[in-house]
Amino acid sequence: MQVNFTGIKDPKIFLKRKGILSPYSTSDMKVHTIRMDCFLTDRTGNKDLSELKRITTNIPNLHEKYKNFTENDIFRLDISRSTAVQDFGYNIKFNNEDIQQWDNSIFGICTFICSITRTLLNKNTLESADMQKYIKAINIVADKIGKDCLNFVI
Repeated sequence: MQVNFTGIKDPKIFLKRKGILSPYSTSDMKVHTIRMDCFLTDRTGNKDLSELKRITTNIPNLHEKYKNFTENDIFRLDISRSTAVQDFGYNIKFNNEDIQQWDNSIFGICTFICSITRTLLNKNTLESADMQKYIKAINIVADKIGKDCLNFVI
């Protein structure tokens, strides 16, 4: 029997280096993308699955994709560096869909990302201590984007 104390099940981290996506490792090569795959559920007080559906309600390209999302569907979050003017230094994708950062919905998205990463870090549910630094990096990026947006996005 698996006991789950968070609304996030089976988190996995993958890193993209030189165009190749692979499970995390301690390689010295530069990381271009951090990917987190997990399953979200409402079986805890956090209601992470419902929160994902709520924050995507007002985002046309995501609403249809997530309105029928279940705890059996994998949630994929990609964070990568971006030099695009419309991004705040990083690109965010939910299940391969770009997240538009110049939209009011970005605040909810960043809060959601910070919430699930903070939960993982605080509950010590990660399979490896090495995963913590990548989860923490995702948390820091989401926090940075959210704070930067406060100055520009109305």
